Amino acid sequence: MPDEAIREAARAEMQRRNLSARALARTLGITKEAVLDFIHGRRRTQAAVRTLICRELGLDSVKTQSAA
Repeated sequence: MPDEAIREAARAEMQRRNLSARALARTLGITKEAVLDFIHGRRRTQAAVRTLICRELGLDSVKTQSAA
């Protein structure tokens, strides 16, 4: 799954759950900036952080690894 598709799926799932970046970050124990950087593609996100976010949102972590 290409990076943009992963980010779009994550944004859609966050919106579906009415989940803010701050709330997701708090749940995962990471910074809000790390979530936002991933969602908006501003920086290359570490694979562990990307996997953590995707798992929490119920996205297929195997597919997300191809964007590493």
